Amino acid sequence: MIRNIKALAIAVLVATSLAVTMYYVRHHAQVPAGEPIVALPQALTPEESNTLEREVAVGNPDAQLRLAHRLEFFNGSQIRAFSLMSAAAKQGHPGAELELGRRLIGDIPMWERDPKEIHRWASSSTERGVWQVKPGIEGLWLVERPEEGVYWLELAAKHGQVEAWNDLERIYKGGKGIARNSEQSAYWTHKLAEAGDQFGIVDYAKLLEKGEGVRRDSIQALGWLYLVIAAVPPEVGSGEFARQIAKRIEATLTADEIAAAREKTKEIATKTRVCIGGLQNCRMASPDIVRH
Repeated sequence: MIRNIKALAIAVLVATSLAVTMYYVRHHAQVPAGEPIVALPQALTPEESNTLEREVAVGNPDAQLRLAHRLEFFNGSQIRAFSLMSAAAKQGHPGAELELGRRLIGDIPMWERDPKEIHRWASSSTERGVWQVKPGIEGLWLVERPEEGVYWLELAAKHGQVEAWNDLERIYKGGKGIARNSEQSAYWTHKLAEAGDQFGIVDYAKLLEKGEGVRRDSIQALGWLYLVIAAVPPEVGSGEFARQIAKRIEATLTADEIAAAREKTKEIATKTRVCIGGLQNCRMASPDIVRH
């Protein structure tokens, strides 16, 4: 039994470390789109750590978030990392709002394993309800609070964190810890489409085709798809999907309706251009809408 518990704890530790590592690489390593990842960030030197601590001491939210990252990534105090992240978010730091929300909904697990921190938690009342003990696994785990997580993600979204748009679209669609809401999910999908996210455009077209969370409109759906088709080659994922869905929709429309969809594409293109490489590393495509 003990052997099984230890094996489970090791497996969870590996999974948690991998999740944090991949999250850090994706969101904080600042690797340009299409470029290989050659190394992970290094731990702070003592001098860098002292400088960062001084900035944290005066309440600098950027420093609070940076130190939280380092503690989390390099197995420092997870309780302190979460506290720093919360402090930065409460000061209106958009990046901290995003990351706090993701941890509260459970996308990024936080696991405290420092015996001193665990002892302090056991003798404190302020951290109760924030961290919990899981049967059979050592350490403390951050308690998931999905509704609070969505609150912070929506703040981050309003403050320009486009990654929060993706998160909210997914959460409202799947109902992770909250009630499903197809209209709210469609709202954030539309935001992604308007911003030029190629997969967001395809997803929004699918919603329009089926009438999920929005009024059914096959002509408008096809108009959005033509925008992607004109900008993205067929061998690229969104380009292939767009062509498949467009072919399906075209089979249900008249020639006049297809012509109306092409006009809709021209209208959409006056406000939206397809973004290649993700909205965080956006390169605008230059489609030949008229020729298409």
